[in-house]
Amino acid sequence: MSNTQELALLQLQQEPVMQRVIAAEPLVLGLLKIAAEQHEPGERWHAYTALKHMGAMLVGWDARRASLRSTAYYEAYVAAIDLLLPIDEDEGTITPLRGGN
Repeated sequence: MSNTQELALLQLQQEPVMQRVIAAEPLVLGLLKIAAEQHEPGERWHAYTALKHMGAMLVGWDARRASLRSTAYYEAYVAAIDLLLPIDEDEGTITPLRGGN
């Protein structure tokens, strides 16, 4: 994990929404660590899709815990993996899901 990704992961863990998600479902932190440990930019979309699918079982409408069945929690999780995964330079500039244009 690069220093940048490590710092991003630490900052995400300080955000109130992610703190609530991780407290209710610690497996989410494991998925975020997997995202932060990715080194192959060319594999970004494969990793993104896989992590998004795995996370859907933990947060969002299909979450196994009722307290995490929230669009806001799912969107926070997806934005977090988007932030942590390396950018695929072959794809040009990536617009983050966090509201960037």
